[in-house]
Amino acid sequence: MKTIFAVATIALAATSAVAQDVKTRDDLTVQQVMSIASGLRQLNKYDTVDKEGKATSAYYKFSSDLRYLIANDLDIATRVETIFQSANNSLVLSMSNGGSKVSDEKVGEYTVASQKLIEAPCRCSLYKIKLSDLKLDENPVTSGVLSLIFPIIEK
Repeated sequence: MKTIFAVATIALAATSAVAQDVKTRDDLTVQQVMSIASGLRQLNKYDTVDKEGKATSAYYKFSSDLRYLIANDLDIATRVETIFQSANNSLVLSMSNGGSKVSDEKVGEYTVASQKLIEAPCRCSLYKIKLSDLKLDENPVTSGVLSLIFPIIEK
């Protein structure tokens, strides 16, 4: 059990070092940041149909400043995902005696420890995105994508 808390402490310390000079939202959990990353990845291009009826892709019409903010937040969120995966892998290793599968006797303990990792405060800061900068009248950003990035949207 000491190993689990040591891994969790390392993971939390590492996530707090990820975005030390970005100054905005810093009350997110690891799980929220990973969801935000998923939403941000979908803000690149979207599927559409051209004039001839063929399926194609089109890029969202975002300003260069907004694309920079998205890239910055995605960079930070991707590092959080990597740190979480590393911490989670360490949990598996510690509960499987160096193997890749948690023993049946330790599954409950692993589940609790893994849940604590994902629900932990992330202590990283992401830029807020102004709702108006998304130009929702011009860009068909789905409500599903908006719900993923909602914690960093500023009305």
